[in-house]
Amino acid sequence: MNEQNQLNQETEQSPQALAAGKTKTSPKKNQPNSRKKKQALLISEIVTQRSASIMHLVGYGLLLLSLFDFVQIIFPPQLKNPVWEFQTIGQLVERVPVPLLALLFIFYRISGEIIEKKQIYLLRFLSLISLLIGILYLLIIPLGIGNTFRINRANNRQIDNRLSQQNQQIEQLQTQIEGANDAQLQNFIASLNQQGATPQIDNTEEFKQQLLTQLENNQKSLEQQGQNTKKNQKLALIKNSVKWNLGALVSGFLFIWMWHLTRWVRVRNYE
Repeated sequence: MNEQNQLNQETEQSPQALAAGKTKTSPKKNQPNSRKKKQALLISEIVTQRSASIMHLVGYGLLLLSLFDFVQIIFPPQLKNPVWEFQTIGQLVERVPVPLLALLFIFYRISGEIIEKKQIYLLRFLSLISLLIGILYLLIIPLGIGNTFRINRANNRQIDNRLSQQNQQIEQLQTQIEGANDAQLQNFIASLNQQGATPQIDNTEEFKQQLLTQLENNQKSLEQQGQNTKKNQKLALIKNSVKWNLGALVSGFLFIWMWHLTRWVRVRNYE
């Protein structure tokens, strides 16, 4: 029994001895750091507020520049000119990013209170203007589509008139050539030849036929060019129409949605 008690005592003391041994042999970990800490820049609440003020200032400036640009685009108005209306719609759509960014900067706010009544009224006015501009962009979509068809018809009519005039001139030349004798044919060729040299005509009928064939080929070439011009103008018109009308749709939605998201400025105690 005594031997067993002695063995138990040795086993109970062995962990303590081990821990003591480790404590003696373990190196010191808390050594002073010789490197200097880098200085940090503290962003206080005042800096945050001033940063927001810079965004508001830039927003008002961009909005004012957009107003100058829109006035320059619209005036002087030509309401009955489909080309002017179509191009004006395109210019208004392509300049949408600037006023959108301006309103984004203006309506950006941090937690707090707006005490100045003038600023509150201005924000409410701009929120209402966002709704009106959004509705305006949606309303110009039917106008843009209608002007697309009107411009296409006007372009085709202009090309047809030009082709008609050229065909009349060719037909007059054909009539003159068919009824011309040798002397008249030489005078006719001399008038067409810039250098004044008249070719020798051995066979009058054969030469007339060559001229008539050349005029007929020119007439077909002009008609083909007219058809290609119609096709190219129509394709370019449709591409611009799709781009600008879809742009007006997206712009109108963005302005109306901005009006919806700025409801906090039109009501009190908004959460």
